[in-house]
Amino acid sequence: MGEITPAYAALAPEDVTQVRALLGPARILYIIRDPMERMWSQATKDMPRRTGLPLAHLDDAALLDFVQQDHCRRRTAYAAALANWQRVFGAENVLLLFFDDLARAPEDVVDALDHFLGLSPAGRAGPVPLPGRLNSYRQGGEVPPMGTAKYLAQVSLEEIAALRALGLTAPALGHWEQRAQAALTGRL
Repeated sequence: MGEITPAYAALAPEDVTQVRALLGPARILYIIRDPMERMWSQATKDMPRRTGLPLAHLDDAALLDFVQQDHCRRRTAYAAALANWQRVFGAENVLLLFFDDLARAPEDVVDALDHFLGLSPAGRAGPVPLPGRLNSYRQGGEVPPMGTAKYLAQVSLEEIAALRALGLTAPALGHWEQRAQAALTGRL
C-alpha cells in the first residue's frame, strides 16, 4: 500500500501515532526535495487556484504571504517530520531518500528501496523510467520574486541545518545550500 503527499510531513506526533494504530507495523518511505523547490511548487500550484490569477500577475507580497503561512512551512519541516515518524515507527522502519537522487540515479534509489523492503532486485523488468522534473521553479521559466526567493532560501538553510543536526550528510544538502546561498545574493 502506498500514499504520497507533502501533507504527511505536517502531521503532529499524535497524528503519526494514529497512523501507526491504523496501519500497524509498516515501512515508511520519506522522500524529501529541495525546500525552496517544494515551497515554490506549492505556491505555483495553489496561488493561481486560490486567486484566479496567473502566477505572473501575482506580486511578491502575495506570494511571500502565502509561503510564510503555516500550512506551507510545516510541509517543509523535514527534520521534525522525520523525527516524528522515526519515533513512532522506529528509525529502522523509516527510509529517507532525496528527490535529487531519484532524479539523478533512479536505479540506485530503487536498489535502496528493494534492500529496505527486503525485495530481490532480480524481479525488476529493467531500467526505471522517470519523467523530467514536474512543478519545479526551474521549469517554465517561473522563478520566485526576490523577496519570496530570499525567504525560501532562509527557510531552506534552516531546514538544512536541522537535517545536519540529525547527522545527515547527503550530497543533496550541499546542493540545496548552494541554491539557497545563490538566492540570498540575488543569483537565483
